[in-house]
Amino acid sequence: MAITALRVNAVVVYTSDLGRARAFYEELLGLNLLDRTSDREDPHWGGYIQKVYFAIQYRPTRRGAEQRVGFSLEVQDLEVMVEKLRCASVRIAIEPCTRPYGRIAGVLDPDGNLLYLHQVVGDSAAAEPAQGRVTT
Repeated sequence: MAITALRVNAVVVYTSDLGRARAFYEELLGLNLLDRTSDREDPHWGGYIQKVYFAIQYRPTRRGAEQRVGFSLEVQDLEVMVEKLRCASVRIAIEPCTRPYGRIAGVLDPDGNLLYLHQVVGDSAAAEPAQGRVTT
C-alpha cells in the first residue's frame, strides 16, 4: 500500500495581530470564524469552507520569519507517514500528538515551511464540519 496524503484538510494563516486578522476575514470577507483554541498559549479562530478547515492563528512576528501561511494534509496513518519522512531525513518539527480533533504532527519541507500532517480519529471527521462552518 502506498503511503500518501489523502487531501488538503486545513489552511492556516499566521498573524501577530489576531484582532486585525479576524476583522479582515469576518467583516470584509464574510467568514464566520469561531474560537477554536485548544491550548490557551496557541489561540486560533477557524471554521470550515466546504470540507477544508480555515484558521487564523496567533504567531508573534519573529526576526527573519517570513512564513505566514501553513497547511495541513490528512493522512491515513500518521505514525507510518512520520516514520517514512524521518527515514528520509525530513525534520520533524512537532512529534505526533493527540488533539481534540485527531492526531497531528508537523514537518518542515525543504524550504523550512511547516506542514502539518493530520489523522482524523474516530467520528471527529463526520461531526466537525457541521460545527463552526465558515460561510461565504
